[in-house]
Amino acid sequence: MTKTFEEELFNKVPCKFELTTEAEYKKSTLINHFKNWHSDEEFQEMKESYWNQAESILSMLDEIKSLKSQLQQQALPKTVEDFQGELEDLIDDILDDDISDSAFDGKKYKFIEKYAPQALPVVPECAAGAIESIPDHYSAFGAIDLIIGKIETLPVENEDWLPVYNWLYEDTKNQDTFALAFMTRKYEVEKPQLFYIELPNVYGLKNKIFVSKVENGTIVEFSNGKNYALKFTEQEIKSIDERYWQFAVPVEDGE
Repeated sequence: MTKTFEEELFNKVPCKFELTTEAEYKKSTLINHFKNWHSDEEFQEMKESYWNQAESILSMLDEIKSLKSQLQQQALPKTVEDFQGELEDLIDDILDDDISDSAFDGKKYKFIEKYAPQALPVVPECAAGAIESIPDHYSAFGAIDLIIGKIETLPVENEDWLPVYNWLYEDTKNQDTFALAFMTRKYEVEKPQLFYIELPNVYGLKNKIFVSKVENGTIVEFSNGKNYALKFTEQEIKSIDERYWQFAVPVEDGE
């Protein structure tokens, strides 16, 4: 447990009498003089905490050094110089308390986009719709906060935002993916998994029974085999009747 100088002092030298005004003043002066003093236990805890942080920073710097080395072997000198300068600016920004989260957010993702070519982030249709709907003057995390606020404040009025809200909370990595897609405005829309509805064969037929036609949310036709079977998303199946979800069969590649 953390101890202040006052606690440590008067724990070891307890006062069992009333202090005079002069003694009270001296006590106050003594405490103020040593107000930043820490006990040995607290100092050790702080040392361990700071060392853990230092190890993380040193590890990050090693990775940066390795990346710079790789870039020097592959890129033009001018590119290396630009990379090093912009990277050093980012490191300075990390230590700058005056820079806003949104400003640092923007610089970070521009740096990633410029120097780390990679496959475009893949987002579901609901996330793509949100990205196109939210003005680009928002920061990435401001956009996420906006989505969260819509559902947690007015869930009924904003039920269209519920799918992207749920997706963001499925995995923290989804929030990183959304942030990158939002800041760069470059992404791929994930193709949803499709399903057949394969019903129990109660007539002893050789072929399996699949749903082939739906009108106004009601199944009206069936087919033997998959040739004429409809393909549905999970949401579409459950919108007909959630009990049909138990009969969902994934559509294989090429079908």
